[in-house]
Amino acid sequence: MAKQRLPFYDNLKFILIALVLIGHFSGMLIEHDYPLKVLRRWIYLFHMPAFLFVGGIFAKKLCTPQKGLRINVIAFYLVMAFLLYTGLWLEKRIWDPTLDYDLITMGSIPWYFVAMAALGTSTAVVSKIRGGGLKTVIPLSVLVAVLAPFNAGFGDFLVLGRICAYAPFYFFGYFLSASDFASFVGKARRMKWPVVVAVLLMVLLYWALFSLPKNITGTMSGLATGHNTYDDMKSFPSSIDAIIRFADIIIAAVMILAISLLTPTKRVLFTDLGSRTLQVYFMHPFIYYPIKGLGWFDPLQHYLPIASWAVIVASVVLACLLALPQWPARLFQKLRQAIRIDNNP
Repeated sequence: MAKQRLPFYDNLKFILIALVLIGHFSGMLIEHDYPLKVLRRWIYLFHMPAFLFVGGIFAKKLCTPQKGLRINVIAFYLVMAFLLYTGLWLEKRIWDPTLDYDLITMGSIPWYFVAMAALGTSTAVVSKIRGGGLKTVIPLSVLVAVLAPFNAGFGDFLVLGRICAYAPFYFFGYFLSASDFASFVGKARRMKWPVVVAVLLMVLLYWALFSLPKNITGTMSGLATGHNTYDDMKSFPSSIDAIIRFADIIIAAVMILAISLLTPTKRVLFTDLGSRTLQVYFMHPFIYYPIKGLGWFDPLQHYLPIASWAVIVASVVLACLLALPQWPARLFQKLRQAIRIDNNP
């Protein structure tokens, strides 16, 4: 008998994938719409940490004493990264024939699958110290996330920057019980006041990003992605950047809790769509990059801010449309089942 899914996580994943699309598509208009630019920075501070947090929650079965590390799952993530990167490279060459094929320094959207493979592999070690995880793994991963950007090599090379940046959230999820966290959110939502506090925190963060000097908010956003090292940031000394990076981690953790408290715990209209976010993440770049590369959004600059709101709504609609068909999910499942590097079912 298949284990029943927890609607809370599917609801949360749909909200997060919608934010992913809003963040990507809005990026083509932000130079002429500062409130939209702030919204994008607001999204980038927590949306991918939240995705990795959810990934960690459901990573406990990746390595067990009985079956060891499920290498086939790790291989699936790497195959997905290869397929997405290669497909996007072929597409991008339509408008940029000189584009290099470079799987080693993967700075674009496929990085997520590489990071999931790397962090999933690390559970072979982390699973051995589960009892002391919160006392050892979490602090150590936070320390690495802060120190790694001092090294210029911890950027896009082998996705090391992303892996280090998001490891604390992945491991924090790993040491949590899926049912316990969903139950905690449900109880908090019933008390009402935590939901009000969550809304206030989100509004406060947007206000802070809007009001603080642009060099501070730009650094916060740039470092939160794990895409940049401290050398890439030009506004402050590296020691200050490290403090900002630590603040990013704290902010992301608070925002993950806040958005969780705003997420329905029961089935809603988009629950089923949230169970198919993988295909949305995989397919949307094939729409996003032509629009960006061919400059199809350029005329919208003359219709701001209405165009900005239209792009936000269109991004959510696109997330729904890409999640509607079930055949991509079945195709990915068949691919996953076809990869048999180990003997685990």
